Amino acid sequence: MPRTRKEKERRRGKRRENRHERRQQQHAGGGEWDCVRIPEGVEVFKPEGGETYHIDVIPYVVGEMNKNADSGDEYFELSYAVYNRLGIDEKKYIAIGEMLGVRDPVMEHFAALRKAGAGWDDMKQFRHQWRQLMLVFVHEQAEKGLQLFEGAYGTFGELLDEEIQGAEEEYIDNFDDPDGGATLVVRFKAKNIGQKHPWVLAAKINFEKRDDGFTADGDEKLAAEILEQAEGICLDASLKIADYAILKAALDGEPTGVAEDDEPEPEEEPEKGRRRGRRAEPEQEEESGPKAKAKSKKNSSAKDLGIEKGDEVEHEEYGVCTVIRVAKDGLTVTIMDEKDTVYKGVDPTDLELSKGLADEPDPEPEKPRAKAQVKKEKSKTKDDDEWDDNWEE
Repeated sequence: MPRTRKEKERRRGKRRENRHERRQQQHAGGGEWDCVRIPEGVEVFKPEGGETYHIDVIPYVVGEMNKNADSGDEYFELSYAVYNRLGIDEKKYIAIGEMLGVRDPVMEHFAALRKAGAGWDDMKQFRHQWRQLMLVFVHEQAEKGLQLFEGAYGTFGELLDEEIQGAEEEYIDNFDDPDGGATLVVRFKAKNIGQKHPWVLAAKINFEKRDDGFTADGDEKLAAEILEQAEGICLDASLKIADYAILKAALDGEPTGVAEDDEPEPEEEPEKGRRRGRRAEPEQEEESGPKAKAKSKKNSSAKDLGIEKGDEVEHEEYGVCTVIRVAKDGLTVTIMDEKDTVYKGVDPTDLELSKGLADEPDPEPEKPRAKAQVKKEKSKTKDDDEWDDNWEE
């Protein structure tokens, strides 16, 4: 018989202040079971369009792969970067350059195409997309217990971030806190974007405060079972990491030789988190050299960098773009690429003024496109970048 929460001190991770900021800065675009091993004994949550679900997100103790939290932290999701439809088998692969900071043949190929002036249609399949993993308890499917949610950032996480950013209540910021938090009431919709199956995504999210914390809808025994099961799952270890040689083979259209039972290197056991109460204060470390310089740049506004509306700039992922709007505080800009696709909320420190611009007279600001043209924005990219086959598996 599983132990109740009163009988056992559950291992917890740290809960840091401003813990959502790194993830919100990270996501810009949109993986499958090519890249993820489903934890043993856990089913996969597949929402249906037109349905509303009451969802409790269960945090996990972070390992070494989560770019939005530190090892030993308690966090609610794992964002991971993938390449879609790569190689002769059109499989998905973890983007090791983005996730591990190591040499990545696909990233190198993308950079070479960009340098050669290739068109976006020839480049886009070599740009990584973001997906997310979460552990969830769905009230309408209580008999399934703990489930795994996997999807493109745009299917759920994007709207969740918007709701978190716009809220002041602490229970919303800490919605995944097992001793408090909130139940997410999520309305999903099906969107037909010309694919074989409709694209299912969250249309609306409300937060119901949990005065007694996570109770599995009043079933304390089930709640204890779920929390104990989640304690043994590190989502980082679910990722299937391919090395440089495998990615290069896939890129070149050669057999990769990846075995289904290949396991990633084992990770060290995360540091034992302190038992509850409040989140840990972020650690303050003195920085110097290139790291401090990079951090200083990240605090720069568009004005500090000499970026203005109408400027032609270069972005590592979107290529050559035109600045069509600068936020009042200068900390974000809106840009439009050569395909008239618009990207909002771009960090100006991710942009470089096109070469030669500083040596030439100031150009006339380019007139913004008509509203109807600008609104192509996400509808033009989601069909390629965020399509989710997983819902219909």
